[in-house]
Amino acid sequence: MRTPRRSDERTGSRREGTRGLRLLALALLFPLPAHAVDIYYVGASAPDCEATTIAGALALAEATAANDEIRLTRSLVYSGVEVTLVDRDPAVSGHLTIRGGYDDCLDTTVSGRTTLTGDGSSTLLGAVETGAVTQRFELTLRDLELTGSGGGAGAWGNVRLLLEGALIQGNSRGVTTALGAEVEIGAGTILRGNVGTLGGGAYCSKPGTRLIVAGEIRENEVSGYGGGVLATEGCVVELRAGAAIEHNFAEQGGGLALADGAWAEGGGAGVAPVRIAHNSASLVGGGILLGGPAPRSLLGNVQIESNSAEFGGGVYVEGAVRLQLERFNFEPCANPSRCVTLSHNRTTAANVGFGSAALVSGGGELLFAQGFIEGNEGDGVDDAVLVAGVGSTILLDGVQIWDNETDALFFALDASQIVAGFVSAAGNNYFDEDSGTLRDSAGARASQSSIELYTSILTDHGPFETEYGGTIVGDCLMVDTEEGIVTEATMVGVDPRFRNAAAGDLHLRPDSPAIDSCDTKVYAPLDIDFDLDARGYDTATRPNLIGPFDRGADESPLLFADGFESGNTSAWSSAVP
Repeated sequence: MRTPRRSDERTGSRREGTRGLRLLALALLFPLPAHAVDIYYVGASAPDCEATTIAGALALAEATAANDEIRLTRSLVYSGVEVTLVDRDPAVSGHLTIRGGYDDCLDTTVSGRTTLTGDGSSTLLGAVETGAVTQRFELTLRDLELTGSGGGAGAWGNVRLLLEGALIQGNSRGVTTALGAEVEIGAGTILRGNVGTLGGGAYCSKPGTRLIVAGEIRENEVSGYGGGVLATEGCVVELRAGAAIEHNFAEQGGGLALADGAWAEGGGAGVAPVRIAHNSASLVGGGILLGGPAPRSLLGNVQIESNSAEFGGGVYVEGAVRLQLERFNFEPCANPSRCVTLSHNRTTAANVGFGSAALVSGGGELLFAQGFIEGNEGDGVDDAVLVAGVGSTILLDGVQIWDNETDALFFALDASQIVAGFVSAAGNNYFDEDSGTLRDSAGARASQSSIELYTSILTDHGPFETEYGGTIVGDCLMVDTEEGIVTEATMVGVDPRFRNAAAGDLHLRPDSPAIDSCDTKVYAPLDIDFDLDARGYDTATRPNLIGPFDRGADESPLLFADGFESGNTSAWSSAVP
């Protein structure tokens, strides 16, 4: 049997005899690490290569208890590949890495990727544990291009599959994980241009199964659910900083589809958000489709932008399930003022679209906090934020709603509910085909449903509208008109003095009448504001109209208002709190 190379070899050539003797002498004084890796090169030239086929290298690796790394050189053409490792016991044969990017068997520096082409129907590289092995087997695929297969890579059972620097494209599906396995799509890995029926980029199913996404899933297409990702039957999808699910297409759930008890968690970190953008669905859920019943899905620092569907352009939530989107307070953002967004999404229904930003139905719930709903629109008359159906709920807290093409700021029908607290809205309108002009959006519309508005600023809007027993109530508002709404402690027709509403900056100027004007006896905020300013900052130089809380999405401590963020020193305050 050929002797494998060790992971601590510093040279690509085994011809340096004197250097080898020195290393041997050092090894006697300093033994190899306990987890040293045996290395086997696969290539065309002997004796430099340990094997001339992948199967030959696997046989060598199987025969030792050490962890193994198989290095695939570009001196061979790898076609018709179908490798599935079954019940590999890491206690007997170690864990395995298969790595490409080497020119030949003397090369130790990775450059680019090695391409493997599948047989057109099977999974190209994968591992299965049927229950015969108790210890989890770890398979790592690095610097490989996997193409021309039924599935690029897969893991089933007690397996952990890590993809690093891989390109998986041109398959019926990029990655599959099921039956309790874990797959991590690492940073630098791209799943692109895979075309099939379900889960074009990645598919996961069954309880205990986990799909971790830190890389890119883009330009995949399916005829069914989940153009980018489909998770079902209790699988958990974890989105990590820098993950991008973009430009995917499906009938339902263009970017990310979660159904039958599956849910998502995680989010952006530091200056790397999660991006779910430019996906499309021919029916529902352009960016995210979430169907219940399922546990709550909580995502932070996520940007859901420029997605489209006939209904629910950005997000579609249906059934006994909750989607929670918020800013993670402990994380900075690349764009601090827009850390979590539902923006520039679109409905494509020809006449009337529902929920260009978000549509919730069938008893579902959406909680959107410390975020921005902006620039959403429809091909026909649209309502950017719509909830429908018995028990369906949308809760907005600390949200800015700006520049949406929407018939109403909020629309609830069929025994549903919307609750909005600490919201700022401006510049929203719709195109009236009868008059051929733009009109201000209705303040809200409730049809056999209830809408509650608290401690908010709504400008550039028309009357509030109710029908079939619908109700709209409010407390501590600043609105253009009270027509159609029952309110307490409301300012009507008062300029809130936003910093720059025309440009979408709805921060409060230091002279805003919204500052220190409310209390929390009727509605208490769920969190601090989107700038991470604590709610209820009491400015000593400003009398409290009702209490120390500012109306709207922005809490404005005057000490730091407002030239520091904008650079506009004309907005600075001389007041000292």
